[in-house]
Amino acid sequence: MEIGVDVEILPWLNFQSAYTFSDFSYDTYEALTIDENLDTTRQNFSGNEVPSVPKHNIYFALSINQEFSPGITGFVRGSFRHVTGMYVNDANSDKTDDYSLLNAGIGLDMVFGNFNLLISGGVNNIFDKVFVGFISINSSTGRFYEAGEPRNFYAGINLGYAFQ
Repeated sequence: MEIGVDVEILPWLNFQSAYTFSDFSYDTYEALTIDENLDTTRQNFSGNEVPSVPKHNIYFALSINQEFSPGITGFVRGSFRHVTGMYVNDANSDKTDDYSLLNAGIGLDMVFGNFNLLISGGVNNIFDKVFVGFISINSSTGRFYEAGEPRNFYAGINLGYAFQ
């Protein structure tokens, strides 16, 4: 189930939110598994949760826009994401921790006739949270986790032209 909201609160203030609830489990699922000694065994995973799918995924964003003059608009944006822990294997024997990330950006959008110039920058993962960014499901070596990006900064300049 997914719910999303995008609301213009005031002409210069915009709020976005999204929530996804996932409750996936195997009805019936038997598989051969291989251990570290390369021995195989048949295991029954029926009823277990599907790995690598968070039960709750929550997102909020707030942006403020300020028109300085016709064709020149500045903006400030902030976003928050919370993801609940996920199982890393079909056996549901290990699970990642929940994590929350805060991001922010600022920019200037300028329109000159058919040309558009966007200058922006920001920071992702403001509090430098260590989190699992990728799961290697059912890793035979037990190396399920790959770290997500640490705090990082970005800047950009985009030049566009609108053909009419």
